[in-house]
Amino acid sequence: MVVQGSGTSGLQIGQITTQTSGSSQLSPKVSLKQKIGVWVIFELAFAILPLVMNLLGSMGHRRPADWSALLGKGELLLVSVAIVATAVGHLLNREIATRLRGVRVLLVGVGFLLGCIGTGIYAQSIPVEGNLQTVDIGFVVASSAIIGPCAFVLSLVCLIVAEVD
Repeated sequence: MVVQGSGTSGLQIGQITTQTSGSSQLSPKVSLKQKIGVWVIFELAFAILPLVMNLLGSMGHRRPADWSALLGKGELLLVSVAIVATAVGHLLNREIATRLRGVRVLLVGVGFLLGCIGTGIYAQSIPVEGNLQTVDIGFVVASSAIIGPCAFVLSLVCLIVAEVD
């Protein structure tokens, strides 16, 4: 698919075409290795940065950091749902090889389930004023410890599948 304007830059999926005075130049295609590097920095590192800052803050106050303090409020569940939604959306918006369409259906299904489960657990982890039901922080911590890494792995697999020709 090429988007072109009169004498302006056009965009082609997978590579960038710039047009100047009627001539076209192709910039080099970004490698999968580079895309994974960007994913590590902007998906993984920035996603867990609040948790790392929370850990460093607790160490600065000489409080022992435990898992319930880091994961017990469900922030990792929210981040995981956002990462899964982005990854699945990216995968659905890409043309992929015919042989990988079944894999895409599986990844979308797993992403949908993971997103619904993460959202449901997060919704139950928020104490509601006037509700006498207590929040099981241990369950939230365990769920976060499972769903978080699963979301990151799913996101990476979606990236790879979307880029395979």
